[in-house]
Order: sequence, then structure tokens, then C-alpha cells
Amino acid sequence: MWQLDLKYGFVHGENKFFFILAIIDVYMRLIVNYHIGLSCKGKDLVFTLDKALKEFDIPNENQLVIRTDNGSQMTSHIFMDHVGNFGEDQVLHELIPPATPNKNAHIEAFNSILDAEFIQPRYFMTYGQAYAETVDFMGFYNYFRIHGSLKYKTPMEIYESYQRGEDLNLPEIRM
Repeated sequence: MWQLDLKYGFVHGENKFFFILAIIDVYMRLIVNYHIGLSCKGKDLVFTLDKALKEFDIPNENQLVIRTDNGSQMTSHIFMDHVGNFGEDQVLHELIPPATPNKNAHIEAFNSILDAEFIQPRYFMTYGQAYAETVDFMGFYNYFRIHGSLKYKTPMEIYESYQRGEDLNLPEIRM
């Protein structure tokens, strides 16, 4: 299961917002792809999702469930039509009910980390600075930030173990 959501930050020096779309693999807590931009539209979701699907060789024999909230980007015609083109046996798009962020808890938890550890402590002077530092943070999150739920490993360590066919022996995730 992958969960998607948007977060925004503020570029103080330019007096404008920037947006971060992140896609998290629920089991591994790995950010499989993300988009950073001064806007985020349905076409950006399509591009970001397709790049992650291609990189992680999905869909394959297993169905991928994508869970999102009901934001305008996630319910846009371009995104809904694109995901629908895969067929439900390959990719299933679940929209959580309004006002139930707990149904998208893993990406909401990531957004909380993103806000507390990255966005709030920084004062961005330019969009270029915000973009570069966001890329650095995403790398830090995947490669260096350990998680108690991953037995004090990083998401990338879990992914690499999974790729080698090792038994991850992680707690089962309840949906």
C-alpha cells in the first residue's frame, strides 16, 4: 500500500508557498517518490506516481493499493482517469472519507515529521534553497532516519533487505 498527500512550506524571502507531494510505502516507510513545486496539480501526481511505479517495478503480480484524501489533486479527472486505466486488479485507488486523516496515518505521520524536523525550523530565502534542502531532507529520511517500527533501521535498509529476499520480520500493519 502506498499513501499520498501534500504538505506546503513557505519561502519567506519570496513571500510564497511551495508544495511537497510525497508517496510513502506503508510497510517500509520508504518515500518512493516526491514532487516539489510552486504548485501541485493532477498532472504532477500522475508524473510522480508513474515514476515511482516504474522505479519499483509496480504493478506486477500483486495489486497496489493507493490511498489518498479527497483533495482536488487526488480527485482531479487527469489523476482519477490515469489510475483507472491500470485496472483494479493492478492498482486500486482508495479515497478516505472526509475528515478521517487517521485512515491515511502513515503519510500523515511522515508529514508531521516533515513539518517538525524540516519545514518549521527553517527560514527559506529562495525557492531554490527550499527545493535543494527538501531534496536533502528526503534523502536523509530514506537513508539515515531510523524508525522504531522498523526495528531501528532506515527505510532504505528495509527496502534493500526486501530486495535480497530476507525475512523482514516487521510487525504486521493493520489497515
